[in-house]
Amino acid sequence: MVTPRTDAKGHGTGAKIDGLLDSDKGKTAVLIDDLVTRADSKLEAAEILTSQGVTVKDIVVLIDRKQGGKEQLAAAGFDLHSALTMEQMLDLYARTGKISQAVYQDTNARLEALNKFLGL
Repeated sequence: MVTPRTDAKGHGTGAKIDGLLDSDKGKTAVLIDDLVTRADSKLEAAEILTSQGVTVKDIVVLIDRKQGGKEQLAAAGFDLHSALTMEQMLDLYARTGKISQAVYQDTNARLEALNKFLGL
């Protein structure tokens, strides 16, 4: 496991990639993150890895917020894999009574308006 650092940390080794061994160069890595909205941080992490000789093809997230990240990654040649989308989460919460139908409809309307504003 290696950790690309997209921002400088004031602790640890200060390296752009923590845990990278010389023997890792030439290998393929899968980027793993919690969620994707836009792809900027995923693209930066992939660039850090590739600049050190590690190939990245796939990116795995728990949640895809469906706000253009998947399309950005595809345009850059990466495949995004998500366990859930925001739609799936909201549907599940509504079906199981975790949120009311009013909250479900309001949230979907707000997400639709945001996506329209973003041009998605």
